[in-house]
Amino acid sequence: MSTAATVAQAMSTDAMEFVASFDRALFADACVNPARINEWARLNEAYFGACAAPRQQERCVRLAREGGFSVDQLLAVERRLAKLPKAQRTMRARMELLEKLVAAAPRSYDAFSQLVTEFVPVEEKECAGDLRFSRPNGRFGGMHASGPRRDFADLEAKLRSMTNPELPEGPQMYEALFTLLRGEGGGVPTAAPRPVVAVPLPDGVRIESLEGDDVELGLSDGTTMTGAEYLATGLGLAGGADVELALVHPTVGPVKSYRLSRFANDEQRLLASLRNLVCAWPGCKRAADFSQVHHVRAWSRGGETNIDNLVMLCPFHNAVNDDDAQRRKWGRIELVDGRAMWISPYGRRDVNTFHPYGVMERLFPDPPPAGPD
Repeated sequence: MSTAATVAQAMSTDAMEFVASFDRALFADACVNPARINEWARLNEAYFGACAAPRQQERCVRLAREGGFSVDQLLAVERRLAKLPKAQRTMRARMELLEKLVAAAPRSYDAFSQLVTEFVPVEEKECAGDLRFSRPNGRFGGMHASGPRRDFADLEAKLRSMTNPELPEGPQMYEALFTLLRGEGGGVPTAAPRPVVAVPLPDGVRIESLEGDDVELGLSDGTTMTGAEYLATGLGLAGGADVELALVHPTVGPVKSYRLSRFANDEQRLLASLRNLVCAWPGCKRAADFSQVHHVRAWSRGGETNIDNLVMLCPFHNAVNDDDAQRRKWGRIELVDGRAMWISPYGRRDVNTFHPYGVMERLFPDPPPAGPD
């Protein structure tokens, strides 16, 4: 039976049977959304994992079966309980909520969700304001803002005063908002991306050293030259050109960057960003400019701050990366032939294909065969 068929069969079983027999590797191999896999794993832990109140846990399993609740309904219970303070997120709280739900016998998912909200009141936290930018999708991005109602009422009134009521309001309010943001003589300036020219090193050039202020290249004619000399002679770019260049090796990846008038101040971040223009974690769209420099071999485990040990990861994936390969919870990022690659907790390999312009993919689309260990 194929993996997909096995997954479909697992999903068609009784909800508690599905939770009890949940296998993370099975769904990971079937390319199920990792966020959904993590939710199912938390259900499995809640109802069948080790806990301090096994009798209450057994009662929860019986109640879930008695109520005939679906996996989505059980997830609604867990999401609501997660909003409680940590001290209140107990097995007893889960058991008492399930008892009320079984007695109420809601007939629809919406009714079930409403009861969950009523049965588990959560004190809303005071929030002065929050602004988040969503990951770009193609040419479009987005943001979400929340805060005091008065602030948004003021903003809405101002934007509406700048629109024509006879035309669609959405596009007009967008234009009005950025008119305010840009402002005349100030406001938010237009971002100025920094272009980088990636220069592929031929196979006959061997990297002799990555130490010091420059990279030393061993050539096939038996001589050596610095990376700066290679760029100036090989490309005919005598000094003074205001362009940023980077050397990229077929298996090592980005090795050195140059600004022919002066060195870049943020060279290692630039080179790591060249390797992957977004967070290297598969599926993540966070731009490298807004990500963190991640040590492939953790600093705490002897990893050095050299370009052959650096990859760009968003703050979240940088935090959850399994620095210890034995941990096997979220997976980890490794460098394979100069390419950033995610290794799942079960050994499956994957790369982030969201942005097609990473230098390794553009300069060396066919990765070289793996050499001997």
